[in-house]
Parts: sequence; C-alpha cells; structure tokens
Amino acid sequence: MQTVKITYKLSVTNLEFTLGLTENMDKNGKKVNNLFLPMSLRVEDSSVEKSADGEIIDFIFSKDASVAKYDTLLVKDERKTIPKNVQALLNDKFF
Repeated sequence: MQTVKITYKLSVTNLEFTLGLTENMDKNGKKVNNLFLPMSLRVEDSSVEKSADGEIIDFIFSKDASVAKYDTLLVKDERKTIPKNVQALLNDKFF
C-alpha cells in the first residue's frame, strides 16, 4: 500500500478531535478556489503537540461584518482570561 503525504494548510481542534484541511486543488496542483477541504479527522489525537508550528487557540470570537467589534464568543478555554491585547477588539459586554 502506498499513501500520499499531505501537509495540512489549516487544522482545527477542540482537543477532543482534530480536523485537517487542505487547499482545494485540481489533479494538476492548481488552486481551484479559496475554499479548504476536510482531509483528516483524528479523534483524541495530539496533533497540535506533534505539529511543527501549531498553536493552541483559547478563544474564538465572531461578529457581523457591519459591526466594528467582536460581539459573540464561540469558544473559550474556561481556565484562561482574555489577553489585554485582544480586549480592544471586543464589545464592552465581555467586561
């Protein structure tokens, strides 16, 4: 059996599973569009620790494009506090 080596462009994890995403390329290696395709789902994996340049994400915020500051908290590590350099980007309701 032979497998293809893939370097994932983006990886998303909630520490219970990791989803590896690659750029959408055609069979000739030409980029089709700006979408990412899921290529790997690893349950209870230590992919972040194994990654050469992986980062642990403590918070994910969202906002409508018409709003200046982020107003919705999507993901939070309950053990962490929001860093000061991020607070200026957030709606006052977080404080």
